[in-house]
Amino acid sequence: MKLTFVTAAIFLMSGFGFANNDADIGSTEQNHDLIQEYFDSTLENNEEASNNTDKDDNRFNRIAESTDGATATDASGEATSSTEVAPADDGSKPKKVSKKKKKKKPSEGEGSAGAGSGHGTQESGAPYSANVDLGLTYSSKSSTRKYSDTPLKDTSTKLELTLKYLFILAKMEIGPMIAYKSENSKIPNSSSSSTTKTASTIGFGGAFYFNLGNIHQDKFIPYAGLKLLKLSTNSTSKTDSSTETKSSSTSLDAGVELGSKYFMGGHVALKPFLSFDMTLSGEDKDDSSGSELVASVSGSKLSLGLGLATYF
Repeated sequence: MKLTFVTAAIFLMSGFGFANNDADIGSTEQNHDLIQEYFDSTLENNEEASNNTDKDDNRFNRIAESTDGATATDASGEATSSTEVAPADDGSKPKKVSKKKKKKKPSEGEGSAGAGSGHGTQESGAPYSANVDLGLTYSSKSSTRKYSDTPLKDTSTKLELTLKYLFILAKMEIGPMIAYKSENSKIPNSSSSSTTKTASTIGFGGAFYFNLGNIHQDKFIPYAGLKLLKLSTNSTSKTDSSTETKSSSTSLDAGVELGSKYFMGGHVALKPFLSFDMTLSGEDKDDSSGSELVASVSGSKLSLGLGLATYF
């Protein structure tokens, strides 16, 4: 009886255990079905959202960049252009960029002129360093001597050339000078007799000038100068059919010159000038009478001339 009761109790307990296990298994299967249904519905929603081109979702609107430089499209389907970069040629080397050296501008103390201003620079950019000056003076003189019944007319012409090489030091110009003079004159002695005379003079000395302006920039520049010359003159005179007589003279002349320079370009200037020369000392030798006669010489001269200066 007891054995029968125990056996019945064991069967009842095992029945309840199997029943509980079946309940747990059923619950687990039900939860799995719910999760599977959730993921399936989510995937369907995502597919619908991706297939719907009219919907603009900022989370998925991103620009895709093309790796080969081609045109890329964004999530909305619109094409976006990308800049193509040409690949570097492995066989080519980068070219060297040559830099031009800037020319050094002369300082203001040197009287320089910058690019586009003034005229006083050479092609190298350096200021003027020297000046070659050529001066020309020509004069013609005519005078009449009238006696009681006979007028006598004297005529003379004179040509004077000067050449200077002047070094430029700021506003000053200084250097050696050479001069040449030629004179022809005709002096009537009577209505039927006259004396002709020719003279040539050469002189060596120096000159100094001071510019009242900047020769490197100004176009019109007044100037003042001093010059000193040692002159030597040889002359020949002849009266009609008589023999020629020769004479010579030497003198030391000092002069003052006033003028202006007008630049016609970067290197050439015209120089009209007025000069006053005075003989400091000199002597004249004449041997026309058969014996040499020596006389002292003094005098002064006023002349108007035109010069041409070349600066470099």
